[in-house]
Amino acid sequence: MDGLLKALDTTPKVEKKVETTNTEAYEYYLKGRYKWENAKNNLDIESAIELLNSAISIDSLLIIARNQLGWIYQQNGDLDNSFQIYKDAFKYAKKINDFSGIAYSLKNIAWVYLNRNELDEAFKYFKQSYNISKKLGDKSQVAYSHNRFGKIYSSKGNYNKSIDHYNKSLPIFVKIQDANGLFWTKHLLGIAYYDKGSYRTAINYFNESLIHVKEMGFNIGVANNHNILGLVYFQTKQYKEALQHLDKAYKIRKMIGASKRSLLYTSILLVLINKCLKYKYDVENIRTLIKEIKDIEFEFNYLLFQLLEDTTYLKTAYNQIQTMADNLESDVKAKFLSYPIPKAIVKEWEKVK
Repeated sequence: MDGLLKALDTTPKVEKKVETTNTEAYEYYLKGRYKWENAKNNLDIESAIELLNSAISIDSLLIIARNQLGWIYQQNGDLDNSFQIYKDAFKYAKKINDFSGIAYSLKNIAWVYLNRNELDEAFKYFKQSYNISKKLGDKSQVAYSHNRFGKIYSSKGNYNKSIDHYNKSLPIFVKIQDANGLFWTKHLLGIAYYDKGSYRTAINYFNESLIHVKEMGFNIGVANNHNILGLVYFQTKQYKEALQHLDKAYKIRKMIGASKRSLLYTSILLVLINKCLKYKYDVENIRTLIKEIKDIEFEFNYLLFQLLEDTTYLKTAYNQIQTMADNLESDVKAKFLSYPIPKAIVKEWEKVK
C-alpha cells in the first residue's frame, strides 16, 4: 500500500474517473445502479444484479460496476460473495492504476470486515482507502471516510468519538451538496445519540435523514430510517408511533426482499410491542429466523430475552457488552456501561445470574 501512495505522489493530478471507454458497459452499469436504488421488490434486485453482470462481462475493467455488484450482495447478507467481488475489483483496479477504484474497493472490503465484527481489520482497510482519497483530493470520499471511522468507534462503544467524526463529515457534505452523504451522516448521528440515550436528539436526526432519503427515492434507506425510529419510540414507550414506523419498515423490507437479519430485527420489535400492549402475538417466525442468523447484536439479544423470556439471550447480551467494555479505556468503559441499554442488560443479568 505504501507503494500505491508513493505512486500517487508522483502523479500530477489524478481525477476521479470512470475506468471505461465502453459506453455500452457503462450504460448497463447505470441501469443496474438505478434499478437497485429504486428497487421495489426482489425481482428489481435480481434485475439490477443481471444488469451489472452484463456490464462486467462487456468490460471486465469497469471497477465501479464490480463494486456496485458487491454492495448489493452485501446489503442482502451475502458477505462471502460480496467479499470476493470486492477483492476482484481491487485486483483489477490495481492492474490499471485506477486509484479511485482502489480506494473504493478497499473501503468495501473494510465494510465486510465491519459486518463480520472484525473491527481492527475494518479500520485498517478504511484507513488505507482514506489515505488514497485524501491524496486524490476527493472531498466526498474523505467525508465518507470520517463516517466509516465513526462507525468503527460506534461499534466499539465509543459513541462520543464516533460523533466527532460524523461532525467532521457533515459540513463537507453540505458544501458539496451530497444528498446521500447528508442522509447517511444524519442517520449515523441519530444512531450514536440513540445509543447514548439522547432520544430526542436522535429522533430529530432520523427525521431529517428520512427527508433526504425519501427525496432520493432510496427504498432501503427509507426502511432503515423507519425501523430505527420505531426502535427509539419503543424505548420511550410510545408504542403507537413505534408501530407506525415499524409497519412501514417491514412492508418495504418484505417488498424488496431485504436480508433475513433486517426482517428479524423489525419482526422482534413488532412482536415485542404487541406483547407490551397485551395483544395477541406469534413468535414462530422469529424462532425460524433466529436459526439462520449469526452474531445478533447485543441490543437485539436483550430484546429477544424480553420477548421470549429465555435467559440464554440475556447472558449472550451481557457477555457481548462485557467484551466491548474490556476493550475500552477506563473512562470510555465507564461511560459505555452507563448508557441505557448496556446499563439495563447489566442490571437484569445481576437479577438472574
